[in-house]
Parts: sequence; C-alpha cells; structure tokens
Amino acid sequence: MSHLVYQTEIWAQFGLISIRDFETEDNPVAITGEEEVVAAPGHIFVSARPDLEGEVSIEVHVGEPDITDARLVFNDTMTFASTALCITDPTVPDEESMQIPHPGRFAVKIFTIGTPNPGRVLICFDPDEWNAIA
Repeated sequence: MSHLVYQTEIWAQFGLISIRDFETEDNPVAITGEEEVVAAPGHIFVSARPDLEGEVSIEVHVGEPDITDARLVFNDTMTFASTALCITDPTVPDEESMQIPHPGRFAVKIFTIGTPNPGRVLICFDPDEWNAIA
C-alpha cells in the first residue's frame, strides 16, 4: 500500500528524468548510454520516453503502489543533504519539486511503466524512513 505525495508530468528532451537532492553535486555517469538507470548517492537519471513521444508522468509515493505492470529498475538508497527533491528534465535548471520530511539517507525504489520507453516513473520512499524523526 502506498500514499501518493507528489505528481507531475515532464517533457524529457533526451529521454531522461533527473531525480536529485537540491544541494547535491553528484553527477551520475553513464557507461554505455543504454542504461535504464544511472545513479550517484544524491542524483539518479532514469531512462524514459523522449519528448517527441509525449510527456512522462512522474509519481512520488511513500510505500509501494500495487501496480502489476510496474517494473523495478532501482532499489538502493539516496542521500539528501537538504529537504528539497528536484525532479526535472536534465536540461532544465534545477528547481524544487517537493519537500521531503528530513535530510538523510532514504531507501528508494524506482519503477517504470511502458516499454521500450517508459511513459510513467514511480519513485517510492520507504515509509519507516519517511516518517522517522531525523
């Protein structure tokens, strides 16, 4: 069961979605350019459909939604020095998308829906860590 805390749609110019802590200087580096996900502790790139195919729907959940066609592409931690989460096209200047409850490390799972180029990305935070007092 999950709780939806944020939703938006993004035009992903190069088929990438940037998910990052507003204060991070981490920059993930792709090796082949064919990766579904490239991650650094405070910054993740997720492959999605390019803007010529339409917008990408982004959802942030606390907990995991019960969606049968969602594919897990990331299951690790993210580190937040701030409480500002940025979700953008990597070519767009960073702007705060939403606040998270406290800085620190969070277990994060990212799911995509749609193949070959996902049109929906779900970012799921662990509920115990989300609700913990920093």
